[in-house]
Amino acid sequence: MIPVLRERWPHFSEAVARSASLCAEQEQLLDEMLAAELASLVAEDGSLAIAPLATMSPPRRAALLRRWLAGQQAPMPAREVPERLWHEVALAREDASPCLRLGEFTVRRFQQRLYWVKYLPGQTDSVQRWPDWRQPLRLADGLGELTLQPDGRLRPPSADEPVTVRFRASGHLHIVGRHGGRKLKKLWQELGVAPWRRDTTPLLFYGETPIAAADDLFVTTEGEVKDGEGVRLMWRKNGRLSPFLIQDSLTTTVPISG
Repeated sequence: MIPVLRERWPHFSEAVARSASLCAEQEQLLDEMLAAELASLVAEDGSLAIAPLATMSPPRRAALLRRWLAGQQAPMPAREVPERLWHEVALAREDASPCLRLGEFTVRRFQQRLYWVKYLPGQTDSVQRWPDWRQPLRLADGLGELTLQPDGRLRPPSADEPVTVRFRASGHLHIVGRHGGRKLKKLWQELGVAPWRRDTTPLLFYGETPIAAADDLFVTTEGEVKDGEGVRLMWRKNGRLSPFLIQDSLTTTVPISG
């Protein structure tokens, strides 16, 4: 095909190259024009504000969504992805936990912001034994590593208390610093924990007693140290430590590029 085009239009290759160069220049100019606006919409955690996007024209909104994805190191998405992201995630019903999967990552909505999150299977029914709590525990499915270290406000487990890590707790939890008991779902909501983190945040148990949640989220009254030296639950994830004491419905998978 190309040789035929060149024979009929001798300057075809030069015209294509020139058009490609002009497109690249226009894309660079658009990057520069939208950079400040995009920066004003993105928080320190990388999430993107939804409300300002609602007042924009579809082309401008799509351009900003593409550049936000690029800023998250996402591969170039297919042309329809920004529109689907907007309608299926940003504009999903208020009580939904929408999710658009792009390869090994997902775009999710929480508190009127969009988040770029690595896809992880929920661990709701998982129970992982911690045979020697003095040694680090490697969590399943790449969730990181837990350690119990000195100088915290958790009581150490007694000799007859088996230590486990779980991702679900039944009944009402009584949390240090809060009055009354709460179910875990209610507690996650009060603490502002995003839905996709609720099934992947480790919970420390001694026997059948919940003690603490990783990521510095809470300690139960049964887990608080009363006498002697306490310990701290440390969660190393993605190469970083989270101190302490510590899926979702409407998931859609789309091609990254097309």
